[in-house]
Amino acid sequence: MGEKKKDKKHGNSNHSSQKNLQDKIDNHVEDEFSRFMNYSKPNNSKQINQNIKQKVVEQVTKNQKNKKQELTNSNRNLFDTSHSSASSYSMKDNESDDDLADDFEILEEKVFRYEGTSLNAFKNPFKLKQEIDKHLNKAIIKKAFVNNKNNQLYLITDDKNTIKYLNGFTWPKKAFLTGISKATPKEKTNFIAIRGVDVSINVEDDQFKKHMEKSYQIYDIKRITKKSLNNKPLPVLRAKVKDEETVRSLISSGIRIGYSSFRIEEWKHEPKPMQCKKCNGFNHKNTDCEKDTTCPLCAGNHSLKDCQKEKIECSNCGGNHPAFSKK
Repeated sequence: MGEKKKDKKHGNSNHSSQKNLQDKIDNHVEDEFSRFMNYSKPNNSKQINQNIKQKVVEQVTKNQKNKKQELTNSNRNLFDTSHSSASSYSMKDNESDDDLADDFEILEEKVFRYEGTSLNAFKNPFKLKQEIDKHLNKAIIKKAFVNNKNNQLYLITDDKNTIKYLNGFTWPKKAFLTGISKATPKEKTNFIAIRGVDVSINVEDDQFKKHMEKSYQIYDIKRITKKSLNNKPLPVLRAKVKDEETVRSLISSGIRIGYSSFRIEEWKHEPKPMQCKKCNGFNHKNTDCEKDTTCPLCAGNHSLKDCQKEKIECSNCGGNHPAFSKK
């Protein structure tokens, strides 16, 4: 008897909830219709007004359906359907999205990089897997390969136990024939521009270089030249600094050479524009080019490998330089 009353009460609650939802939809439709009529020319046709209202109803219904589908998809994504029963998808009335989020752990991939002298011999995927499994038989590796550019071994995993294990793992001396070790991260090179340095200052002078490195940790200093003006030296220097913190300090305070102060800026690397290898024009690829083949060395109607002329001429500006020059 108590269960029947409970079910009846629950049914009344659902009915009341649905009625409240329908009331909200009806009120929203009326509001939208009123707003439309306020910004539209008055129309006395009852049929036209009814059609307008019907379109608003359809729009609201469509939005409600899309929202419901989004919620359904969201709930599905929270669970692994291949290992859970249908009953596990039911949610308690008092269970919030925050409670659900606490039950799941978002695992991120981690990349482990290793270097060794014999890794080139393991670019074959089958041979690589065999060598990895021989030393990491319990590890869960998502992806592994030897990078063709730097010849380093990349191990990628999102298993937290494997990540923890690899963080403290030391490969045997004979692993991958001659052993491997964790790759040392390449230090980022920070470039700066030193403005207003007179061309009479010799940047190759030992006294100048020692002063810059000892006082400001600035090294590998080069003077910028203008190639189009026969490599005319400019009052601008490009140099390297080891860390970003020093760069920020130099930009803020500048430097002094003798009694003169000089402004420091971060060196801006301008991206190289896209250039066609067929016509030497810009902003398109040779695969999309509809123009004739043009030699980048002499501007003739032939390819670079077939060029036999001694005269150099840019096909873009007619200057005395190749079309691929930075001039």
